[in-house]
Amino acid sequence: MKTVINKKCSTVDCSTNNCRMCKIKPSNEKEVQILSWSEAVQHQTIKAVLAKLPSNLTLTDGTVVFVPAGQQTKDPIQLAACNSSNETLVVVTEANSNLTLLDTARCGCGDKKQETKLFILVGQNATVRLAELRCLSEGQRFNGKIWASVAKNGQLKLFSGLLGGGRLDCQTEILLEGQNAVVERYGLVLGTENGRHKISDTIRHFAVGTSSYIMTRGVLTDTAFADWKLLTNIGSRINNCNGRQDSQILLLSPTAQAEITPSLEIGTDDVICSHSASIGQPDIQSLFYLRSRGLSMKQARQLIALGFFRPLANQVWDDETQETVLSMIESRLECRTD
Repeated sequence: MKTVINKKCSTVDCSTNNCRMCKIKPSNEKEVQILSWSEAVQHQTIKAVLAKLPSNLTLTDGTVVFVPAGQQTKDPIQLAACNSSNETLVVVTEANSNLTLLDTARCGCGDKKQETKLFILVGQNATVRLAELRCLSEGQRFNGKIWASVAKNGQLKLFSGLLGGGRLDCQTEILLEGQNAVVERYGLVLGTENGRHKISDTIRHFAVGTSSYIMTRGVLTDTAFADWKLLTNIGSRINNCNGRQDSQILLLSPTAQAEITPSLEIGTDDVICSHSASIGQPDIQSLFYLRSRGLSMKQARQLIALGFFRPLANQVWDDETQETVLSMIESRLECRTD
């Protein structure tokens, strides 16, 4: 059973008192604390953590999710929808804690530009699993920034789903700062209409024995365009690291276009790193087989696209969220695969 957030909002541009920052209701405040920004800056532990953020990431507003040391959340925490055009969410987990966070109700509407910031600080021996899903209407503009730091023996599993025909610019940077820290980064894009998606995923290894995996899948229809950049950086004398990248984009329309730029910056020899990238169209033989089974071309393309996304969607640890992701993809494809 999920816990849905429900609390009074302090966001300056929330006119309706109905954004996700207004809705905070943890089932057990010993397990997890959801704080407004004014409350967070009075919390000594959180204040000390925020002070360590890089100067270019200075924050002045937002909602903070805080898990004290040793606390294990029993149920996923689900964030409610946000009507604010500017959102900042900070996740702080102390040592030996565990958090599962679902942000699956963030859907854009209208032409209003949206900007979001997500900051994740994973403590020593802590585990954070976070899934976010955003839908954009045609022509809507969205700028997103994700920054994360993982301490010694910490684990971060981060899933992002981006659907629609808007203009999207999303930058993610994850720092593996403690020995044996691990990150799994999953990115899903369904670009429709005249969508323009500019995405970058960067992982930096700063400690020995760290491990990273980036897996991305994109499907583009109509005249959508995606430019996806991936970077794994391992510094000098940062040995015994593992870094992998796996990126694929499927073009369902002859007018859809994509670029993938995988990069490895390796400063030492004692590492295991790899990258793979591919851009292509549906397999002709698969289409022929599905058509021979009585499916229309539209149905065949839709089924292939869903199958293409399935391995990535399966990485979401919550069954209900998996089905939400796939059903939203199917709905978007219904009228976009002719």
